[in-house]
Amino acid sequence: MLYLCDFERIGRNHAVPPLEIEATDADELAFHVYTYSRRFLASHDIVVSVDLEEGRGFINAGRFGRFSVTGVEA
Repeated sequence: MLYLCDFERIGRNHAVPPLEIEATDADELAFHVYTYSRRFLASHDIVVSVDLEEGRGFINAGRFGRFSVTGVEA
């Protein structure tokens, strides 16, 4: 499925472009967000969690970032 991740922020950056991701489940989506978010953070010790039912995700429990997740019709 195709997902749109709209970031509230990553680190101190509040102007993070949205990310469109093809993923089969929340774990795969979290991996792609992890890879994307590394360029915005000095630390590479990052944990990303995604709740597809709630439509939201967190980078290290929201301390490093928050984002919404929306399924997109292909």
